[in-house]
Amino acid sequence: MYTFLDLSKNLLSGDIPSSLGNLKNLKSLNISRNRFSGKIPRRVGGLWSVESLDMSHNTLSGETPGTK
Repeated sequence: MYTFLDLSKNLLSGDIPSSLGNLKNLKSLNISRNRFSGKIPRRVGGLWSVESLDMSHNTLSGETPGTK
């Protein structure tokens, strides 16, 4: 079980994997400074345990799910 996941600065590209939404116990997610593009998957908005989320320095569009 992961509570902290740091995938920053790995030159990851494409869409953010919606499977990240399966990590229900995640407290911190850092996917900054990669080459992710497109919309943030709706399932990421269901990570209610997340206290820290950094998706900066990517090319993402749209709204962050679950923030309305």
